[in-house]
This record gives sequence, structure tokens and C-alpha cells, in this order.
Amino acid sequence: MKKIVCSLAIFVTLAIAAFGTAGRTIAKDIKTLNAEIADGTISISGTAEAGTLAVAILVYDEAGSELLAMETASVSDENLYYAEISLADGTYLGKVADYDGGDYKTATVSPATEEEEEKVLPAAPNSGTI
Repeated sequence: MKKIVCSLAIFVTLAIAAFGTAGRTIAKDIKTLNAEIADGTISISGTAEAGTLAVAILVYDEAGSELLAMETASVSDENLYYAEISLADGTYLGKVADYDGGDYKTATVSPATEEEEEKVLPAAPNSGTI
């Protein structure tokens, strides 16, 4: 009788181990997060771990205490995601995670200063005649 009970206990343990995780997904990692804001639009993009289907994008106030916007974005075959969210120019905290859960990748985004804009878009040289 002890052999039957012991065998049954081993069988149940193996069955739980084998089938107990069936149907569960394992969250993937967000590899990169880029965020920019200009003209009332926050552009969020980056890369995710292979096999990620979609990402959840959350935008908070600068302190990270008030959720202001949520968006989802699909992840391409090249593991890229992209979304635009309309909010007034300001400083925000963006968070992105696999839609199935997992850890968030975070970034603070604020409008470029005039000095930063000049570095990105240098003034045209003064040449030619009028």
C-alpha cells in the first residue's frame, strides 16, 4: 500500500510540474526606450526582446505620481515599437513594458532647449545675393 501511495504522490507531483504552467506566458524584456516631445506630441519608440507581441506605454507627470495617458503598440518582426501620444509640451515620465507584464523601462522626456535645437538643426549659412 505504501508503494502505491508513494507512486501516486510522485505521479501527482510530476503532473503538476509538467502541466501547472501550461498556458502561462513569460514576459519579455524591453531593450531600448527613446522618447521625444515636440509640438504637443510625445514620440515613444524602441526595441523589445524577440517574441514580444505588444508593449504597454504609460505616461506620467514629471513626478511619476499621476498617470496621464496609456497606449499600446504592436512590436514588428524587427522587434521595434512606436507610438505617438498627444500631450501639451512639458516634462513627463514614460514607462514601457511587455503587454504580458514584466519590468518597465523608464525615460524622462522634456522639450528640447533652444541650444539643443540649434545642435539638431543648424542655421543655414549666409550666402548668396538678394
